[in-house]
Amino acid sequence: MSDLGTDFDLNGATIAGDTVYTSGERMDGTVRTRILASGTTTDLTANFVRTFEPSEKFGAVYTVPHTDTVIAMEQGDGGDPQYRYRIYDLQSGAERFRFEGDSLVPTGNGLFLTSVGGRSGYAGTQNLLASDGSTIRAIPIPSYSSSSYPSKPSTAVPMFLGDGAYDPESGDELWRSSQIVNTAMAGTGSAIAAVVGKTILVTSPETRTISGLDVESGRQLWQTPWQDAYWVRSGATDGDHFVFSDYTGMHSIRARDGKMMWSVPLPPEVDPRGVVVSNAGKNVSFSWQNHFTVWR
Repeated sequence: MSDLGTDFDLNGATIAGDTVYTSGERMDGTVRTRILASGTTTDLTANFVRTFEPSEKFGAVYTVPHTDTVIAMEQGDGGDPQYRYRIYDLQSGAERFRFEGDSLVPTGNGLFLTSVGGRSGYAGTQNLLASDGSTIRAIPIPSYSSSSYPSKPSTAVPMFLGDGAYDPESGDELWRSSQIVNTAMAGTGSAIAAVVGKTILVTSPETRTISGLDVESGRQLWQTPWQDAYWVRSGATDGDHFVFSDYTGMHSIRARDGKMMWSVPLPPEVDPRGVVVSNAGKNVSFSWQNHFTVWR
C-alpha cells in the first residue's frame, strides 16, 4: 500500500482501522525528544504530530487505541522506582495521570496493572488502576501475567491477574483460584495455557496435570494427568481443542472434557526448547530449527 519514512527514529507503529500511529524519538546530542504521530497509510502525519518533554533518560511512547490511551515512559534516576509514566488521552492529548513504578501495563477495557518492587523472579506489589489513575484494588497474590496464551472463547472472558479473575470494565473481583498461578518455578507466574470455549486450561508442574476450569466461576471441570505439564508451551485453538507442544511432541486436548485426542512425536534429534506450535489458517504449524510443517 505504501512505503513511507519519518523524520524521527521510528521504534513503533500501530494500525487501528484506517489510522496509523507511529512513535519514536529525535536525538539532539544526549537529549531525546519523544514523538507520536497519527495519520494514514499514505500520510503518516495527516492527523497530528505530538512531542513530549525532552529528556536525557531512555524512554518510549506507545498507543493503546482501543482505550484511547497514550503511554509515555522514561527511566528513573537509577534507584526505585525504575520508571516514570505519563498517561495521555489519545484524541485530545490531555494528560490523565502520572505514575512511578517498575511497570504499568494496560489491561481490561481501559484499566492498568501497576507493579512496584518487581525484580528478577518476583512480581513485587501490584495494584489495579482505573483509567484516571485512581487505585481500584491491590492484587492479593501478584504474578507475572500471561497475555500471550491462545484464546478463542465462547463467552466473555475476565482479566486474570495473580490468582484472581476480575471484571475488565470495573475491576470487580469475580472469583479466585490457586490453580491459575504457578509457584513451582522461580517467583510466581500464570498457569494459564489457553482459554477455549468456556474453559480455562491450566497446567501444574507439581501435580503433573492439565486441568479445565469454568471461565465464569473458576470451578474445576476436569483434570488430566500429563507427565510433561511443566513444559506445555505455545499452541493454537479452534475453539474446541487446544494443540500444544511439550518435551515429547505435539498434542491435542479437547477442552470440554480434557480428553487427549492425538499426539505427534518429536523426531529424536529435535531440541524441544526450539519447537513452536501455532495457527496456520485453519491448520496447525509444527516447526523447529529449520523445519516448518503444517498439519490438518
